[in-house]
Amino acid sequence: MAHEITVGFGPGYYRLLDQMCGSASSVKDNIAEGYCRAALGDYIRFCEIARGSLGELGSQIQTCERWGLVAGAKLADLLEQYSDTTYLLERLIASLIEKRQAGDWDKSFGVKEARAVYLVEDGELGGTEGTERNLRELGGT
Repeated sequence: MAHEITVGFGPGYYRLLDQMCGSASSVKDNIAEGYCRAALGDYIRFCEIARGSLGELGSQIQTCERWGLVAGAKLADLLEQYSDTTYLLERLIASLIEKRQAGDWDKSFGVKEARAVYLVEDGELGGTEGTERNLRELGGT
């Protein structure tokens, strides 16, 4: 949403536009990096860094409001999304801290796709033999 809002800023506000988009991206990037390190302490630390980036974005939103760059329904939508994101990030951090205290952190990267069958038309993978071989490799029959 930050990008949608900042697109219309125009000349003279490119630095603010860049900062807002950078802050918004940094939030999700830090959460992802912390998770992928597969260490609970790192995950918490990177979520806290994401919290700082979200705070930067909040300050930049206030600047936009003061300068009259965002108002009305767009501002209301942006503030609602900011508020929801802040709440959810705080809940994530709190739950991770609880997991650390309880000692029940699962390092197995819980995001996994169930085995699925992928259908391929004859000839799409180089003929019938290739299709059967590739379907087996992809989990098909």
